[in-house]
This record gives sequence, structure tokens and C-alpha cells, in this order.
Amino acid sequence: MVMSRPLIIPYKYQCMAVSLYAREVPEFRDIRNRPRLVLLPKYFDEKNPKVTPQLHLGAHLGCICLPNLWPLSADLLEEATVLLVANVPMPQAVSYRKLPRCIVGGFVVSEAVLKERGQGSRCKMCVFFKDGVCGRKMARKYVELRFNGIYLFDEPINFPTNYKNYRNMLHLGRRVVVNRRDKIYRDMCELGAIKALEEADYVRPDAWWKAIREAVALLHEKGLLRAFYERYRANVSFLGLTKLIEDVLERG
Repeated sequence: MVMSRPLIIPYKYQCMAVSLYAREVPEFRDIRNRPRLVLLPKYFDEKNPKVTPQLHLGAHLGCICLPNLWPLSADLLEEATVLLVANVPMPQAVSYRKLPRCIVGGFVVSEAVLKERGQGSRCKMCVFFKDGVCGRKMARKYVELRFNGIYLFDEPINFPTNYKNYRNMLHLGRRVVVNRRDKIYRDMCELGAIKALEEADYVRPDAWWKAIREAVALLHEKGLLRAFYERYRANVSFLGLTKLIEDVLERG
């Protein structure tokens, strides 16, 4: 992969390794043998399911997750590199609750769509869109990032929590991302993240469907799927997974 510009956006997302179901389904913690299943975004969770990033659709909805993080400029966002940072089970973790924060891969933005809040092509389907109004008041604009695939590292890289720029990454604002782009790029180079991206496995969106089908099958096997589906039909519909889950439930 050739970097066209040094705009790096570290983005922390929650994966199945930190879902409540991970306690009951050991496959969600097996990063060595099932990396895609473990790193699947937490679409399925007993209390707090996520709807983005949508790896199986090649999209991330920045208006839903960390709206202050994404620069409101298509020119800046297109071809920017987003580093995926997640808490995953690694040998050095001393307990389940203290999983290390790691860079697990990343993607290059192929297209950025910015529209006024509530006016995007998918807004009416969104779980936060009710009675014709967008419930994400912090997101002034609708931001959707598209990508053609995910670069997954062979080995996750521990995230530099001691770096001044990243001590509170959840609130790393768009101004920091843009104004300190050279510093962030240098830090990621020193950490080895940029080199790791160049050597990483490339996983296209359609390959994530296999991980989703495996996750659905495991939850059904454990008797957890029906209750989840009945509670979170809107999330499932927004993710485009309704037919898949209903077919599994119908087959029994």
C-alpha cells in the first residue's frame, strides 16, 4: 500500500472481544485462530450493540461514532488512513477487564460523503433517526466514510497510551488530527504501524460476511440469538442482517 498523504486518524472502536457475549463464547476471544471473528465490530452485544464501523459494507458512519473526530472536509478525508484501535485479548493482559489497547489494522478512505445532519441517504434507516429528526445532536454534518478493504495486522501493536497526543484518544478532536498530522504520522512510523500496514493482509468487505455468519451461528448455538434479535431489530435492520438472522432462527 502506498501512502498518498500523511493524514492518520487513530480511531478506537469496540470489537466482539469486549462484548458481554465474549464471556460465554470463547471464540470471540481467540485472536490467534479467529482474528476476523474477534475483531468484528460489536454488532452483537447483550446490552450495547454497535452499528459502525460496517466492515461488511465497506463503510463507517462518523456521525454516529465520535463525530468530533472526523475532519469535515471531503478533500482531507479522502485517502486518509484510519487506524483501527481496539481492546483485544493478548498474552500480556493481566485480566479480562484490562485488555491492552492495540492497533489491529486500518483502512484507507476511498470516498467521503458529507451532508447536513439528518439529510444523508441512510438517515431514515438509522437507529438514531426518530420522528424525522436526527438524535445525534453533536454531529453537525452527516459523515460517511467508504473503503474498499481492511488491512489486518499479523500481530496487533500496543497503542502508545503514554504519548501526550493520545492520552485521551476518545476526545482526540478533528483540530488535533489535522494540526498535528505530521506528529501523529511520525509517531505511527516510529511505532511501526505504517510499515505494518504495508505488509498487512488485505480483507475485502465481502469476506467479513463469513465472520458475521460465524458469530450468528455461535450465538444461536448458545441460545442467545433470538433474545438479541427481538430486542435490537432496528440495529439488525440498519446493518442489513435481518434476512441472515431470520433464516438462522427459522431453521432452528
